[in-house]
Amino acid sequence: FKPLKSPEIDALRKKLMFDDKDPNAILLIYAGRLDIDKRVDELIEIMKRVGDGIYLTVVGGGSLAEDFAELHGKENRIYCKPGFVTHEELARYYSAADVHISASQMETLGNTVLESLACGTPVIVPRAQGFVDTVTHDKNGILWEANNLNDAVEKVKLLRDDPKMRKRLAAGAVESIKELHCSKAVEDLIDWYVQAAEHRRTNTMAVPRVFLSTFMLLNFFMFDFVILTHVKKVLEKFSDKKEREKNRQAHLNGISK
Repeated sequence: FKPLKSPEIDALRKKLMFDDKDPNAILLIYAGRLDIDKRVDELIEIMKRVGDGIYLTVVGGGSLAEDFAELHGKENRIYCKPGFVTHEELARYYSAADVHISASQMETLGNTVLESLACGTPVIVPRAQGFVDTVTHDKNGILWEANNLNDAVEKVKLLRDDPKMRKRLAAGAVESIKELHCSKAVEDLIDWYVQAAEHRRTNTMAVPRVFLSTFMLLNFFMFDFVILTHVKKVLEKFSDKKEREKNRQAHLNGISK
């Protein structure tokens, strides 16, 4: 995924916006599953409440695909022909759009956000798990308050009406992905392991661990040199008594004979 600029991308943008001639109109894109947990229906509600000057492209498939396909058309300002696409095609969709949008609140990471940022397309999403780890508000995207569609509508309007903000966020998207690249993630993971090892070696729990280890060693000592020794003596005493009884009985048998 990377920013793409070409006559092909321009033509795709016109197609997704149904050849709208308004130079101030913007194009949003949603890419992902079309299922209830993704809350794509909230995007439709946002579109209705924002009004003119905004188009939405929906890319993906799922249990609600047919429902959203019925919304396809210029009158709804929604382009939706369900079906998953290749990464190459998806990169073109991201590059053609002004902003990537999602209403999901159940993301573990949010791969589509990373893909969009890599294409230089900023995002607008709820302040929810997954997204808050990759989206910095007003740097590479916009966060609206979760479960607050009024806030989402106002922030989408802000993006629509402020081309300078969109340009600034697009630049921030390209810059931010450098910190989110897989090689950077591996470096961070290694660094976390190093920090964890150092913390384990030097943290304040070292003294309690020494006491615990000493206590366990004393227990082993007590068991080996006290308890086992005592048990051994008892067993030896019992064995000696049994042996003496055996000898005495043999002696008595010898006398009787």
